[in-house]
Amino acid sequence: MNTEFWNNWDEVIAELRATNNQRLAEQLQGSRLFLNGLTDGWHDFHEAAEQVINEHLGQLTERQTSRLSSTLKAAWNIVTRK
Repeated sequence: MNTEFWNNWDEVIAELRATNNQRLAEQLQGSRLFLNGLTDGWHDFHEAAEQVINEHLGQLTERQTSRLSSTLKAAWNIVTRK
């Protein structure tokens, strides 16, 4: 996985922490715990992160949503091997 993938993810988390949105930042960070190096881990990461994003969509800026969505799309491509 390239560096840009995680840079986007980590930058959004840092922005959320900077705006005192710790709970959302921790939930997004926690979704990474599903990654185990296997395809099922990427699937579980995608599902968990997507759920967090959908539940807190109103707390994210349009830019943050776009960056997270791009990251999830890349994760889904790993799951589906596209």
